[in-house]
Amino acid sequence: MSAQAKKSPLRASQGTTRGAALRLLPTDPDTSEVRQGTAQDYATHLRATNNKHGRPYQEKTVTAYSKAVRALDQWMTAQGFEEDFTSVDTATLNCFFRAYFQEHEQGGTNTVQRNLRPLTAGEPQAHRPRDARA
Repeated sequence: MSAQAKKSPLRASQGTTRGAALRLLPTDPDTSEVRQGTAQDYATHLRATNNKHGRPYQEKTVTAYSKAVRALDQWMTAQGFEEDFTSVDTATLNCFFRAYFQEHEQGGTNTVQRNLRPLTAGEPQAHRPRDARA
């Protein structure tokens, strides 16, 4: 029997054993509080859902995805964006990836881009089709 077959899709994720603490929502939140709350909700969502293999996300995966969201949040704050994550479009993501690439290595940029994909699942691809290029 392979190791893959031994893993039960019903097994509990390591991160779900802790009790989730409810957070108070401020009556008039600023942009950073909204983005921080969205990032926390995103991590909670990942812990509560299954991956493409039908198993809960590992805690290190949730941490990696959350780290990418924090990097985007920090960049948006440094650039003076007043909007939340829902306002991020393809052009904004491309600017973020370019800035991240200039500060880090190619492998780090690829990892952040891959880890942000679930957060921006509704966004179109960050490139244009060949026939649309000028």
